[in-house]
Amino acid sequence: MTTNFTSYSILVQSDTLCMLIYNINVGFLMGVISMFGLLSNIINVCVFVQQGFRDKFNISLFALAVSDIGTLLSSLIYSVCSSPLLGSASLPVDLFEVQNWIGGFPRGTFSRITNCVITYITFERCICVVFPIKVKGLITARVTVVTLVFIYLVMASIIIPPYLGLVVTWRFDSFSNRTILSMPFETNDGYAYIIAIANVHSFIQLVTYALIIACTIVLAEELRKQSKWRQKAAKANDISSKVARKKVNKTIRMIASMAVIYIVCYCTSVFQLVFCAVVPDYPWTMYDMYWIVFSFAILMESVNSSVGIFLYYTMSSKFRITFIRTFLACSQSKKFAISN
Repeated sequence: MTTNFTSYSILVQSDTLCMLIYNINVGFLMGVISMFGLLSNIINVCVFVQQGFRDKFNISLFALAVSDIGTLLSSLIYSVCSSPLLGSASLPVDLFEVQNWIGGFPRGTFSRITNCVITYITFERCICVVFPIKVKGLITARVTVVTLVFIYLVMASIIIPPYLGLVVTWRFDSFSNRTILSMPFETNDGYAYIIAIANVHSFIQLVTYALIIACTIVLAEELRKQSKWRQKAAKANDISSKVARKKVNKTIRMIASMAVIYIVCYCTSVFQLVFCAVVPDYPWTMYDMYWIVFSFAILMESVNSSVGIFLYYTMSSKFRITFIRTFLACSQSKKFAISN
């Protein structure tokens, strides 16, 4: 969900409970989670580089880790600017504008890239299972690279224009009664463009959210059917049947887990977008509720970008083996990981 570009005075004039929840979620928890997520995704990138990029699924996970790093780095900046400690320092800077330009807008862009990459991963796996013969030679590693690069370039082209109109100047702030460093737009057209970007981001988020749910349902059902078919076909060989079922169940659990984590973490953000569409005056007539929901939404988006390492390590033996070989020197740990 893209940051709402409004005056910081709206937030600080909210009631004490709203400020407390916002400061805990955004000023503290999001910062802690973002720092952990940055470290975990750097580890993910190292593991994927070690594994190489011949596998198209590995390429997609690498692109996802990179977008998560961008999301978490900008989330960390956003969290630091939201910290009450920094706000009470009376810095001669408009922290809310800095927060948006350096943290909020990039965070929204990388978050939408994450949406698109996860959608591509789910959609690619879905059609490969439903139409294995027809698309086996069509969706190659090269096609995956081109698609992912296209996603990054399109999202970057959307967010870059506002920065071309950015100026840094000194202005008098009547709220704090002092002169501060500000980053306003040169023209009012900049604000209109930001609103347009927010609408595009909202559309992308809603569409990708719906696609991921639909693809996951289709994929899970198709895998369930294939599991039954393999079970019947392998009646003459119990060992082969068990191995086949185990592999299918692992795939189902892996995809279902990725989808459930994404759906749960982004449901608050989607709820906010839908509610804003249904009640246009919602941010202004119920701004306490808006900021509370917003704080939970961006917090959960940071959680989504941070927990991938747990999923990969517990459900992918290939990732686990590479991780241990790369970061752990204990031979017993290697044997344990390989045996499992």
